[in-house]
Amino acid sequence: RGRQLLARRTSQDVDRAGEEFQRAVELDPDFALAWVGVAESANHRVTYSNLDIEEGLQLREEATRRAVELDDQLGEAHLSQATILNYYGRAEEADAAYRRAIELSPGYATAYMWYAGALRDYPERLQESVDLGRKAVELDPLSSVARVSLADSYRILGQYDEAEALQREAIAIGRQVLGASTLTVANLTNNLAVTLTSLGRLRDAERRG
Repeated sequence: RGRQLLARRTSQDVDRAGEEFQRAVELDPDFALAWVGVAESANHRVTYSNLDIEEGLQLREEATRRAVELDDQLGEAHLSQATILNYYGRAEEADAAYRRAIELSPGYATAYMWYAGALRDYPERLQESVDLGRKAVELDPLSSVARVSLADSYRILGQYDEAEALQREAIAIGRQVLGASTLTVANLTNNLAVTLTSLGRLRDAERRG
């Protein structure tokens, strides 16, 4: 249930997800995957709710450390570790942790999606970001978030038609499949507007050229 709440990306839902995962680790302190949930919900609460950045980072580090201690073969734990390393700018260690996460949990779409997001900071690795994003969508075809992430990679590459198509699909999923909130659909629509603006500018340039 906690992961379903996180997928909705609203303030109320990510806060409730944090409560669900916290309750889970209180009931079973040795439940490694629940500790990963504590870390991930803290990350989302910083972005989508009002959790302080430093407090969120501390929660993520403590929960991730506990998860790895309990099960160092858990890909989700290494993924959480990768995002923390990436935050601190420890690029090589983060890259290794992303790869380890995928090696241990090859069917976990979020690992591909978050790795793809990290690689968008490196122009020479944008195609790799697209390939990872495609894999995430393949593994989780009902994820609007995975489609938006892949669209971002295409948009940075200047492939606006591909980005537009993915964002329209994400909006449809948000409305029909996930039962997403009005706020979530509005955010998806705003992402599409950015792409359409870029696409319009490109077409204007082509007409003038």
